[in-house]
Amino acid sequence: MSTFPKVSRQRGFSMIEAMVSVVILSFGLLAIAGFQVHVLASSAGAHFGDQAARLTSDMAERIRANSFAAGRPTESYYSALAKEWAPAGPPPAQDCSKTSCTTWQMGDYDVWAWKTAVASSLPEGKAAILEKEGQLRVLVTWKDNAQFVAPLGVESGCPQSTTRSCQRIVIAKPNQ
Repeated sequence: MSTFPKVSRQRGFSMIEAMVSVVILSFGLLAIAGFQVHVLASSAGAHFGDQAARLTSDMAERIRANSFAAGRPTESYYSALAKEWAPAGPPPAQDCSKTSCTTWQMGDYDVWAWKTAVASSLPEGKAAILEKEGQLRVLVTWKDNAQFVAPLGVESGCPQSTTRSCQRIVIAKPNQ
C-alpha cells in the first residue's frame, strides 16, 4: 500500500484561467485603444481651434493696421468685402505683399489672403466680418468632429450649428 496522499487532478483548469486572462487583457487593450483615439481627436480639435484663433487675430491686426478702410462712416470696407461666408475668390489684381498699395487695394488683398488662409488651414473653413453697433466681428468657422459642439448665441454672428465650431474676435470700429 502506498503512503502518499491521494491527489485529485484538475485537468484543463489552467487552460480556462489562461483564456479568461486573455479576454480580460483584450478588453483592457480595447479600452486603451479607444482612449487613444479620443485623445487624438481632441488633439486635432485643439489644433484647429488654435489655428482659428490665430487666423481671427491676424485679421483683427490687419484691420487695425488699415484703420482708414475699417472706419468708414457708412459700412466698414472690410465688412463690406467679407460679410458673406463665401470663399475668397480670385486673387486681387494688386499683390500687396510685394508692392505698395492704396488703402482700398490693401483691404481687398487682406480679405482675399485671410479667406484663402482660412479655407486652406481648417476643414471646410469659412470666414466673415460682420458689423454691428460700431463693432466689427471677425468670425471663422470650421467643421468640427467633436462629439459635442456648443452653438454660440444668435447675437454672436456665428452660424447656428452643432457640427461646426466658431471663433470670433470683436473689435471696435475705428473712428475717422
